Amino acid sequence: MLLTTGAAAGAGVTGAGLSLRERARPHAQQLRLGGIVVAVVILAIVAVGWEAVAVIGALLAIYEVGINALAETPAEGAGVPAPTATETA
Repeated sequence: MLLTTGAAAGAGVTGAGLSLRERARPHAQQLRLGGIVVAVVILAIVAVGWEAVAVIGALLAIYEVGINALAETPAEGAGVPAPTATETA
């Protein structure tokens, strides 16, 4: 089996060269729904005690916050520091 590295490995792959944020943003709604489905399936498999519901609910909340953080569009000019008084003079 031949393994390729570098640019050839990503050739033809849709998300090649994109950051996690750039790949997650257009699919945020599907990722949120997927997280809920996975949590429900896990609750169906695991014995449903209040501890399991609390732990899975907390993990789902953390996952949803993470998806929201990845999916939010940065504000205009974000990441560009404001010029200081010495730089403007």
